[in-house]
Amino acid sequence: IITAKTEKITYTDTGVASGKTYTYRIRCVDDGAVVSGATVTKSIRFLEAPAVFLSSTTTGKVKVTWTTSKGADGYEIWRKKGATGSYSRVATISGGSKDTWYDKDLTSKANYYYYAVAVYGDSKSANGPADYVEVK
Repeated sequence: IITAKTEKITYTDTGVASGKTYTYRIRCVDDGAVVSGATVTKSIRFLEAPAVFLSSTTTGKVKVTWTTSKGADGYEIWRKKGATGSYSRVATISGGSKDTWYDKDLTSKANYYYYAVAVYGDSKSANGPADYVEVK
């Protein structure tokens, strides 16, 4: 619980565990009296960011694996081509225990960068660390 005497505040909860759901409530008060009848309540699940591991053993194909995140019910896989490209979501994987996806029809001898995001409903982890591979 924190009290702030400001118009804008950021709060970081450092005592959270992966897979657990936390509920936060925000309300406006002035000298202890509730100013607004509205209270904002938001529940989010903290998800640990997955790490990706990449291999390319077949022409034009990359095997993407990642560490599973406790409490996740799916994952997003993000990719960019080359060091200066932009990331875009290339796969949405259902199932929190799944940890492998194959990307295909890629350009041979090109570098592709990937990262994964754990998902539970509308809660998402931070981006996991990115990794890259040169496609065979």
